[in-house]
Amino acid sequence: MTARTPLIFIAALVTLSPLYGEGKTYKKYLVKSGKVTYSIQGSGNIMGTTQKVKGQKRLIFDKYGFRELTEEATVSKMNIFGNEKVDKTHQMTLLCRAEALPHRTGL
Repeated sequence: MTARTPLIFIAALVTLSPLYGEGKTYKKYLVKSGKVTYSIQGSGNIMGTTQKVKGQKRLIFDKYGFRELTEEATVSKMNIFGNEKVDKTHQMTLLCRAEALPHRTGL
């Protein structure tokens, strides 16, 4: 046995140990992948101020939610005593969760 053999063994053990972990996988959703589209609608009237909101929200995910993309676009119209104000928003969020490595102590 040479001096390199223990080093190669330790390197192989550290590399392969995450593959033989607890076997638990990340599952935020019960289905493997999917696409969901929501309709956003709302309105209100408070003391002469009216507001209407319309929009859409979309969720796309795969690997049971390991990666997910959320997109939301809304248009808000506010009428304050005859003066109309329009706000448009568009937001996208991409989440890619990191794979957890086993906890090691004494390193």
